[in-house]
Amino acid sequence: MLIRLLLLFSLLSSSPAIGKGIAAPIGLELGKARCSDVERRLPKVGLKRGSSAWSHGPTLESGNVRLLEVEGLENVLAVCAKDDGRMLALALTFSKGGVSASNVIQTARQLDAKYTSVSRDLPHVGDATAQWSAANGAIELQAPHMSFSFLVIYWTEEGQQAYRRFRDVESRRQETKKGRQSVTRPLLQVAHAHCLAGATSATASETAIGEAVTLCEPAWLEAFFPSAPPVLRQFALGVPADHAQVDR
Repeated sequence: MLIRLLLLFSLLSSSPAIGKGIAAPIGLELGKARCSDVERRLPKVGLKRGSSAWSHGPTLESGNVRLLEVEGLENVLAVCAKDDGRMLALALTFSKGGVSASNVIQTARQLDAKYTSVSRDLPHVGDATAQWSAANGAIELQAPHMSFSFLVIYWTEEGQQAYRRFRDVESRRQETKKGRQSVTRPLLQVAHAHCLAGATSATASETAIGEAVTLCEPAWLEAFFPSAPPVLRQFALGVPADHAQVDR
């Protein structure tokens, strides 16, 4: 057990040669390591390549981590920069270690010993989170209550800022989408009724109909109103009003 704890500590901390307080998980120093270094560190078998939505750069992921000989480690995911391949974030997935989640507490203690604690919320029951600062980045622990695993994420400052910007943009986009969906159905019902009557501007303006329809994807419109006339589908496809053929 002691050997396993020492292996875990060596994974989560940096080597003495790198320097005190400098994060270098699995020997990959934040801010200096590149995707090519990650690739050399991980076994070739089971290595998956992808791309990141927030960094626009490559990712490397592997669940084949047995050779790293780290107790509880299940998966490694590296996110790199698009321009020079620098590693912006490294996410390590660990097993919680049973119902008691002993690995979560032990990992937090090991990180406390190496880095500066910023925040911590580690209840016996419920979601657990904690953050630390390092000389070259930040470390974040996420342990959802209903999961058998937990994450330790190492961030460079650049990577953390890029991810937060992406998350904020996505959050606003989702809120906008929800707002549009809440008004789409009644507006489309009005537009559909008037188009079927051949009166696109009698009691509802053509602009209003166009605005209603453009809130939907053409495929969804077709499924929602299979009898919709061409004018609705043309609006949905973004065809200008003066080019649309209105059914009479």
